[in-house]
Amino acid sequence: MNAALAGSILVMTLQPAQPSSPERVKLFLGAPPSAEGFTAANREFDESYRDIRGELGKEAAFQSELELVEIADEADLILEIVDRGLRDTGARTGTETVIAPDVIVGTSAPVRQKAVLARLAVRGTEYKIDLDGRQGIKLKMTYRNQAKSLLRQVVDWVRANRSALERARENRRTH
Repeated sequence: MNAALAGSILVMTLQPAQPSSPERVKLFLGAPPSAEGFTAANREFDESYRDIRGELGKEAAFQSELELVEIADEADLILEIVDRGLRDTGARTGTETVIAPDVIVGTSAPVRQKAVLARLAVRGTEYKIDLDGRQGIKLKMTYRNQAKSLLRQVVDWVRANRSALERARENRRTH
């Protein structure tokens, strides 16, 4: 046997086994069905779910942690959009026109911003956390950017709670 080949076989056998990567967390997008089987239907929410799917398909970091499932009962986590639309920022914008030395006529309107709010729930538990798609975005407050922000928040949450998620998964399997 070639000495180089024998050496490489020896090195391969002496290296510790690489830890297996953790199983991806199964994520369901949508409102969980009620006990009676009803689900919420909303065109704007469906657009946000489509944005989330699109952003998940673009980022390897999301794909390495999350796997989308089509049935809520197969999921570890449920991400439900709970609100989407324009929200007042508390600021106003407007114009003023001076029509006389002591008379000013003006108009103002509230400054509004797009917002996507979601709730992340661990299936089989009472645990829920509210997420705001605007978190971490400084510019371009688009719905698509907020979908990406929601996914980042979910991935961060998964990484911080992996062991508790695995325990919840085991509890569901044994019950």
